Amino acid sequence: MKKNRFKFCFDLTIAITFILLFAPGVTSIAFHEIASIFLGAALIIHLVLNKEWIIGMSKKMFSRRIKGKSLLSYVLNFTLLLVMFIIMVSGLLISEVIFPNFRHFPSINWVALHIVSAVLGLLIVGIHLGLHWNWIKQIGNQQPKLKKLLSFRKPSIKKLSRLILIIGTIFLFVQIFKLTFVSIELFSGPSLGGEEIQGNENHFSVNLVGILPVFAIYSFLLGSIAFYTHLLEKRTINKKRTRTS
Repeated sequence: MKKNRFKFCFDLTIAITFILLFAPGVTSIAFHEIASIFLGAALIIHLVLNKEWIIGMSKKMFSRRIKGKSLLSYVLNFTLLLVMFIIMVSGLLISEVIFPNFRHFPSINWVALHIVSAVLGLLIVGIHLGLHWNWIKQIGNQQPKLKKLLSFRKPSIKKLSRLILIIGTIFLFVQIFKLTFVSIELFSGPSLGGEEIQGNENHFSVNLVGILPVFAIYSFLLGSIAFYTHLLEKRTINKKRTRTS
């Protein structure tokens, strides 16, 4: 139980950090780059904490005994790991603070690739949360305050959750449009550097007022993706039960 609680808190920290990385214009370029390095280290620790599942699923993968949700989770996790690697490499090549002179392969639009991979990563993380929603709820039920929050039984909480879902869904379509648009830009030409993303000369400037709304919007987005994923999973399970009965 203690191990699961630690994993829950650790994964929650990763999720919060990941969300804050989507607002470098608010949290500062310096925070964006430094936090990205810590996030990379945290992801490695995350893999180590789940090594038993990874090894077990890998063995089943090669023996073709893995199916359904387990197969989807395995492929999704592998894809997320690949996307995170691309995010780290492209971020390194457009660095403005830690490695400001680290510029290689100028023929590739690293800025566009960084944005595309980041949005893809965001979508995959949301699906990942949805597939593990039962585990999140199980851990949350062990905490009285979180249990009330995750139950969605009170009318006020239901209304709030619906509002969050609406806002998150709208922003989801915005991110899909952004993904499509920037994907086109990816093949239009080389990038000029990190200034294309922000246009902010002060790399250490933090806008504390702007952090909360940005954090809320991206949290709503992840929550919406997780909700739709979990809902789709429940309907799929119900259909299978109906067919077998």
